[in-house]
Amino acid sequence: MGIDYFHLLGDGDGDAAWEPLRVGQIVGEHLDATGDALATIADLDAILGGTVWRSAKIDPAFGLIGLRLAPGATIPTRHHNVRRLTIVSGGELTVGTADGDETVRAGQFVVIDEDCPYTLTAGPDGATFIETWPPKLTATLTTYWHVGDTDG
Repeated sequence: MGIDYFHLLGDGDGDAAWEPLRVGQIVGEHLDATGDALATIADLDAILGGTVWRSAKIDPAFGLIGLRLAPGATIPTRHHNVRRLTIVSGGELTVGTADGDETVRAGQFVVIDEDCPYTLTAGPDGATFIETWPPKLTATLTTYWHVGDTDG
């Protein structure tokens, strides 16, 4: 039992433990734009190869994915069947939609509605960000309050 501290923006030991992202590691189904099963995950991995990394330190069970995008790299257009929150912690990320582009910088966030096609493009220094989707916490979360307990 303990607390695991790490630095999301760091690259050294004890930091976010970045590893290349593979599409098959991402939770959920992956379909093409018509709703058919995606048969080309290997092709997507080739497109993303060397430009997108995920943090091995952030447990997906929390409903969070720590991601890093190489300078100038773009994740191809996609959409989801649920809303998505992206919090940028380093660099900048341009979100492109049919309505135009919006740049989100460190300390800012963006919510992308379900069924809204978008692209993500990193700025000149790349981008580090966290993605999350709405979890159903009310059914699973229990909070234990330690009122008056000063030992942690």
